[in-house]
Amino acid sequence: MRRLRCPSGCSGILAAIAAGLLSTEGAAKDLLRVIQSDLQPSIAGSLDQHRSDLEEEGWTVEDVLWPKRTARDTNAHIRLANDVIWPRALATSNLHVFLIGSLPMPYSGYNLWPDGHPDTIGAYAATVYYACPGTNWTDLLDNSSWDSLPSHVNLPGDGKFDQNYAPDPVIACVGFLDLGIVGTPSQWGSSLDTADFRAFCYSNYFQRVHDYRKGKWAPRNIIGAGDYKGG
Repeated sequence: MRRLRCPSGCSGILAAIAAGLLSTEGAAKDLLRVIQSDLQPSIAGSLDQHRSDLEEEGWTVEDVLWPKRTARDTNAHIRLANDVIWPRALATSNLHVFLIGSLPMPYSGYNLWPDGHPDTIGAYAATVYYACPGTNWTDLLDNSSWDSLPSHVNLPGDGKFDQNYAPDPVIACVGFLDLGIVGTPSQWGSSLDTADFRAFCYSNYFQRVHDYRKGKWAPRNIIGAGDYKGG
């Protein structure tokens, strides 16, 4: 994925079969890894391997630990942006941010309606907030008169922003790895408890990333087919 410089936070995906990686030769490569604090100890070895691979490729890596998100703390994403991400984004020309774990997820949007379903009008997950420092994010509008699902309802002061588009220039690249929403261990046929299963999922992910970087593993080409027209 390549970041495009446009105010709406658009991105471009260059896709091809067996295409080479885009070169970042000569570019500043600063990576901020924001890691769920109570997850970090159980996957420390995987995180160390990931850091080693990145540094071998020329990246400068900084780690910051942050608490797991909770439903009650509706402003955690604002503190994370103001205290950690935005100062670093403003201090470098090419910051990449990698959030690892069940960390605060910003929401934004007043009347976004991407899929045309009447119960999904409103706010959506918006990691672009972390990449867009500024004072033009507002939390004033009320769309509760629409019959939307709770996750899309936007109320004044609820921590969900009003903007349908990024209100300021997007100056960083943001990735979010949250495997805390993949289901329960039993759903995947695992006898592990929840904490150990989560750690296993993350460790497996980082092992695949390492193997891919070293040419030891390549994803299979799989085609899915289905009838999604509805009744």
